[in-house]
Amino acid sequence: MRFRTLSAALMAVAFLLLLTGGLVVAQDNMNGLLRGTYAFNETLVCVQAKPGANGIFPPLPHFVEAAPGIYQLLVEGETSTMAYSGVMQFDGDGSMTETAVTLGINHNAVSVGAFPAMPQPPTTCQGDYTVKADRTITAVLTCTQQIPGDIPLTATLGPFEYQGYLGADPRTVVLSIVTPSPGTITVVAADDSVVTAYEGLCVSTQTLVRIDNDPTYIAQFGNGTGVMSEVTITNPSTSASVSGTLQFADDTGAPMPIGIVGETSPTSSVDFSIPSLGSTIIATDGQGEDQVGSATAISDSDVGAVVRFTLPGVGITGVGASEALTGFIVPAQMQTGGISTGLAIFNPDAAPVSVNLSLRDPAGEEFATASIEDLPSQGHIAQFVHELFDNVPDPFKGTIVGRVSGGRVAAMALELDAGAGEFTTLPVTPLQ
Repeated sequence: MRFRTLSAALMAVAFLLLLTGGLVVAQDNMNGLLRGTYAFNETLVCVQAKPGANGIFPPLPHFVEAAPGIYQLLVEGETSTMAYSGVMQFDGDGSMTETAVTLGINHNAVSVGAFPAMPQPPTTCQGDYTVKADRTITAVLTCTQQIPGDIPLTATLGPFEYQGYLGADPRTVVLSIVTPSPGTITVVAADDSVVTAYEGLCVSTQTLVRIDNDPTYIAQFGNGTGVMSEVTITNPSTSASVSGTLQFADDTGAPMPIGIVGETSPTSSVDFSIPSLGSTIIATDGQGEDQVGSATAISDSDVGAVVRFTLPGVGITGVGASEALTGFIVPAQMQTGGISTGLAIFNPDAAPVSVNLSLRDPAGEEFATASIEDLPSQGHIAQFVHELFDNVPDPFKGTIVGRVSGGRVAAMALELDAGAGEFTTLPVTPLQ
């Protein structure tokens, strides 16, 4: 790669560009904000129909809606408390699963010889969730239990409808059943015949705490014609090793085979294992045609990452991993024939996202806007200020502000000037 002009060098070397345009399409959900594995404890307090002496419940229905949101019991009832402990998995695309162990308390089993506390079979649940633009959560789960015995039975429970809110830190989530409607518990035999069924009206609150770790994102990564990217991955643990994979993706989110030092052929991923307080370096070889995209480190515990870019005739610069954000601000400037800021954006989530960008002067006044529409999962885009926005003043100094619809993005900014060594990275700061 040769530097014919600064503009050509910037476009060809630093940020091989994927042009976008058009208006942002409003999205109804932000499900990508909620993803990962969460541990939880839940206490479910229910009023339900009371079974007969033979264990069989009266025919359905057991409740009637006497007024909106107000339910009347039609048969003799009893109260119970169910204690659940388990994990929920949110996939980032609106689907969720749950596995839990359960202990049941029957409040009416208080006579001599009764068994008020009974362990229950493990519960597995599947359902859907939605995170709306105001960060409120709705979730609906239907659960099953396999009941052992001489005649194995299957109980289906639900649907249970939850509401909640996703705060600024998505590692802790609270879900509650605060506007209950009757859920049906149906017990069936192996031939799918219904043994018995009853309805319950329940309320609950549960706190979910994320127990897995986020991947580590590098929003800009490239190789070819002398341009090299070198990633140093560190293990901050003082007691345990870490293992994982560094994966490379192109602008469309597809795996990107790339030349790596020590590999016999281009590869789209490199495995690593790092001892406690150790590190490893994964570097591209600078060979072949230009390739550009992103890199993601997926590991079994948290890691640190720094990427160093080498541009022949320009210099070397480094930057840490990019945080997944719903909004960001970054310094930006542009002058024809001189300094220019480039912005790389990567979508780490499972669904497409759109990004609203605004160009602001030092006083924070907005005077230009742009949009990136439906950036695909694992997709990447990199452009300079004058390519993102129309009619940019020359020279310009200010900021770019980004707001994400539909999920999160990881972002990185680089700045280049005409002279050798005038090459640096810029901090990307989360919006408050």
